[in-house]
Amino acid sequence: MSFADFCAKWKEADGKPSQDYLKDLHLYKTFPGDEFYTVPDLFEDDWLNEYWPQQKEQDDYRFAYFGGHTTFTPLHADVYRSYSWSSNICGIKKWTLFPPGQEDLLKDKHGNSVYDLRDVDPTQFTKFEQTEKIEIYQKDGETVFVPSNWFHQVENIGAAISINHNWINAMANRIKEPNVPKHQPDLIWQMERIEEVLKQWETDEPQLSEYFISNGLLNTYSQLISNMDIIKQIHRASSSKKDAN
Repeated sequence: MSFADFCAKWKEADGKPSQDYLKDLHLYKTFPGDEFYTVPDLFEDDWLNEYWPQQKEQDDYRFAYFGGHTTFTPLHADVYRSYSWSSNICGIKKWTLFPPGQEDLLKDKHGNSVYDLRDVDPTQFTKFEQTEKIEIYQKDGETVFVPSNWFHQVENIGAAISINHNWINAMANRIKEPNVPKHQPDLIWQMERIEEVLKQWETDEPQLSEYFISNGLLNTYSQLISNMDIIKQIHRASSSKKDAN
């Protein structure tokens, strides 16, 4: 379906329930010469989207969403356990967010997670009623920040357009050792990607150390490296234990 066809169907729906949802449109990647918006100052320290566009894949994690009434993004935690922010251009979005630590309550006995919060079978997801959640109705012109590891679902109330970024910086990766085992595979993969970022910066930016020092970020940098070492040690120990069994 072309974008023009999508827009025609969207207009034809005229506020009625819809299944047409254009998700994860890479605006920067698709239209590299256009400046559609400016990233808010609070979210500018973005390692993820500074790194990937320089690689051969030329990927990024900056998206636009065009959704009709009742379209939704099912329950999930963001890629790489990153932060995310979402600015609504028009329409209303209903956000349902679950603070970390409730992952087991969102699963059935087989480990399957809830897909759509609007249709949860209590006989299958027997612990779901024990969860604590936050609901937000986001209007046009408003921005929602989603912390790392917060599971969430988003539903469009009426037709809606939004801009979304996934992003990572030093604060997003201050992983404490007791929290590592539950999401260990994701964290190991994520830390390896962060190491790639730092190595790339060391190659391309000789002034990296000077930048950290001049901006008072050397301690943060050291903490990040320390966290990586902890995660790797736990991973090696877990792998050895698994092999022994």
